[in-house]
Amino acid sequence: MVSARANQKEHDFLTVHEEVGTEQVLKFLTQRRNTRNQLKFNLVLASTTLSDLDNISAAGKDSESRRLTPALDAEALCHSLENLPVSLPVSPAGVTSPVVLTKAALNFLEPQLEIVDAGSFKQPAVMHRRINDEVAKYPTQSNSGRALDRKLVTDLFEQGLNDSRNGEELELIAECVPGGTTSAALVLALTNLEYDSSIRMPPEKLASYCSSSLLGAKSQKISFIRDQLDFLETSRGKALPELVSQCLRDPLEAISLAGDTMQAYAAGYLLGRASKGQTTILAGGSQMIAVYRIASLLRKPVLLATNSLIATTKYVALDKEAKVKDLAARNKAPLISVDPHLKNSVHQGLRAYEEGHVKEGVGAGAACLMAYTLAKISGEELLEEIDKTYGSLTGASSPGQ
Repeated sequence: MVSARANQKEHDFLTVHEEVGTEQVLKFLTQRRNTRNQLKFNLVLASTTLSDLDNISAAGKDSESRRLTPALDAEALCHSLENLPVSLPVSPAGVTSPVVLTKAALNFLEPQLEIVDAGSFKQPAVMHRRINDEVAKYPTQSNSGRALDRKLVTDLFEQGLNDSRNGEELELIAECVPGGTTSAALVLALTNLEYDSSIRMPPEKLASYCSSSLLGAKSQKISFIRDQLDFLETSRGKALPELVSQCLRDPLEAISLAGDTMQAYAAGYLLGRASKGQTTILAGGSQMIAVYRIASLLRKPVLLATNSLIATTKYVALDKEAKVKDLAARNKAPLISVDPHLKNSVHQGLRAYEEGHVKEGVGAGAACLMAYTLAKISGEELLEEIDKTYGSLTGASSPGQ
């Protein structure tokens, strides 16, 4: 099915970057028939005040709009093209939300949709479950010096475990968390920290935890993460190696210190399914690597690797600055990337993905994977549907838009 090449395997629509456990899951997907309602797509919404900061998130043109993005993406995903009551989120560069890709891919699949609001600024105006009212803060902003109350993190994790009990054989866990790549970077740093003899992480090491869809903003993001880690050292009265040791023993502490509510819920949901041998696709890039990392520290990694993988777009995996492939390898997280062939789109707004303006979100890469493997469609068929969906959602009728 898939031919090997060094530590990388390729198919005409996907690339396997970190192959621990992926072959078994991919075989399961390619041999499975697409049966209506037997795939469940879970979209977990969450907010963090990180999204209010400039140059942290591309999930909205400004801080006010980023607070609305989770609700708007959920509404766009759930409504039909003919009855969409909202405008789509756009990046600061004006590039439309990746929910377009997700919606187009899911049109071939007819999955069960489950919207879980784990704590966002605005609830979506579609059917959903609100399991928490609090949003995460960043350490230097919080009165407690924590992103989230520790008990809340534990409660959300246990909620995820409980919610996984009556799941389908195959499920996706996707996210919409503006600012979530930064909280993921902090959690990964607190559970993986590589430091030099002066007990300070060199910039080149810290950069490997950090991804950004904002062109030219990475150095500012790295500086911000460095400041948060320095603050945690001071406020906790512990050097970073001590904090890391604590978080490795108690992974949920890393989420409490610097993470977000999606991470806690999704880690519990993933572990609950893994314990029953059910297949789970984590839909995203560095945010889902953080979820996988937390889960793997709480259980034997082999339990996860045989039944789960992380699926993202090629725009995330092949970003040389983000180094998500290296991040997956360091965390032994099975990672594949999918090519939606947007370079051939008739719309400039979609071709902009090839330039790195927007890379992933709302489970776009994993949804495309499901369309390719379960619905057995071609890249040309998927792109045609993406172009059609983009035109309907944005009103763009000409190829220049």
